[in-house]
Amino acid sequence: MRATLTLPLAFTLLMSIPTNASAKDYEESMSQRANGFGFTMYHRLVKAKPKQNLFFSPYSLYVALGMTMVGAQGATANEIGRVLRFLGHELRTAPTSFHALLLSTHALRRGKSLLRVANAIWPHRRFRLESRFAKLMRRSFFAKASPLDYDKPKRARTIINRWAARKTKQHIKQPGPYTHLTLPTTYS
Repeated sequence: MRATLTLPLAFTLLMSIPTNASAKDYEESMSQRANGFGFTMYHRLVKAKPKQNLFFSPYSLYVALGMTMVGAQGATANEIGRVLRFLGHELRTAPTSFHALLLSTHALRRGKSLLRVANAIWPHRRFRLESRFAKLMRRSFFAKASPLDYDKPKRARTIINRWAARKTKQHIKQPGPYTHLTLPTTYS
């Protein structure tokens, strides 16, 4: 028997409820894109490990890839955009679209429940962080963008964990398993 938790996917479906009339078009198209991405990911993950329990957040993956996409260029940006369902010419509007999506969920309150969304991106300190990108992260994704020294993994993990604990009011003290990215895996 396989148990599947689809609550994050169900949450993604809620994003189609407009909360800001001026952002309605962006929000609806983003809801469709995010839902399509979420269903595709779900089916691929189930197919890859059909007899295992499954828990993932398509919303989190979608936003994280979106943050990466707007910082990418050329073929990389186009490939990430394809996965996120942005056509080539739509890449220019991605920051505005993500901003509308995040505005609709940033501090979503339903009854006694409150959902807080926290985003950050920490490139390795060896990579130059352009001020334009950092500003775009703040404005469009409500995200912190700051370099981190991954050559000191324990310190990097501590910084990320403290940030996550603070942003989630101590509900998440360790975001999850960490993977090690090397230059060959980063560029492959």
